[in-house]
Amino acid sequence: SSQPQQNQRALNNMEILNAMLGKEHFDFERDECLIDNVDGTPVYGRCDIRQFPYCNGNRPNICFNRINRQDAFWEDKHPKYYIDYNRVHCYP
Repeated sequence: SSQPQQNQRALNNMEILNAMLGKEHFDFERDECLIDNVDGTPVYGRCDIRQFPYCNGNRPNICFNRINRQDAFWEDKHPKYYIDYNRVHCYP
């Protein structure tokens, strides 16, 4: 029965992320990550928080440095943003 262990692991990852957020915000339902790039077309999807850096010590806060999409907008015409794993950094 590996399922409880997986649930416990996900909880631990989320707790770690919550501790690093500082002034940032992260929402599994709203946030999207750049998953792949197929023939020049970006593919967005659910974020894998295990790919975010682990921030601690003198750089304890994570910053996602979100990028606005050119192809997707909210109903109020504001652009949707995405997270590129390569742009996620730790800051003081």
